[in-house]
Amino acid sequence: DHCVATLNGTVGFSSTFGGSFSSCLARQNATDGFGLSGGYAVVSACTSSLNGGAGFSGSRGTFHACDSSFNSGVGYSFSSGVVVEECTANVNGAGGFSVISSAALRNNNVSGGTTGILASGTDNRIEGNTVVGSSTGISVTGTGNIIVRNSVTGGTRYSIAAGNSAGPIVRALREE
Repeated sequence: DHCVATLNGTVGFSSTFGGSFSSCLARQNATDGFGLSGGYAVVSACTSSLNGGAGFSGSRGTFHACDSSFNSGVGYSFSSGVVVEECTANVNGAGGFSVISSAALRNNNVSGGTTGILASGTDNRIEGNTVVGSSTGISVTGTGNIIVRNSVTGGTRYSIAAGNSAGPIVRALREE
């Protein structure tokens, strides 16, 4: 709780199973800010910035109200089983969010970067997110995913492979 990890030679914070982080800051670490490889972490109101890898990485955890900005890698990189709500990703080198399978991304904000949200596997729910200024807003390359109620502006807004369920995509009048 309220911890700082800065200028480490590898990851800032690391947890192999069930870690809990609240109001912590990972900044300018050589690799990831938060490397939560074992899963089942609970992360709330944490900030990860200017790290050499991802801001947050891991699997099977819950992330709420976190910020990931200006990291060299992706802001949030998860393999499976995560819930990410009300988090922000700003101008990360490799994009905002990257998930493989069984993730729920709800009500998050992405600004800048290459791909705002990338879902490359199955069984993800991408709902109520806002993506602004990314080269590609939401890219879904896997199948069996649900994409609804998102708002995307700038660049290629949506790239959704066949075999997914997506809500109607409404284009603003000024785009027509």
